Amino acid sequence: MKSIKESQLKSVFESFGLSEGIFDLFKKYKISKIDKEIDDIIDSAPSDKEKEALRNLSKALRKAHSIGAI
Repeated sequence: MKSIKESQLKSVFESFGLSEGIFDLFKKYKISKIDKEIDDIIDSAPSDKEKEALRNLSKALRKAHSIGAI
């Protein structure tokens, strides 16, 4: 898996309209660990808007990971 800078990852989160608190939670885990626990994280999101943004982000990260981008 290729590495990604934290600033690049944060900009991805911002582009999906996610709060910094969600980013802070995410960066505590590796993407593979989040992949296993994403449903719990989505369910705990503070709003429906953030839940949908997390679902979209999850799809984008999984796709990026599958093609070796991250």
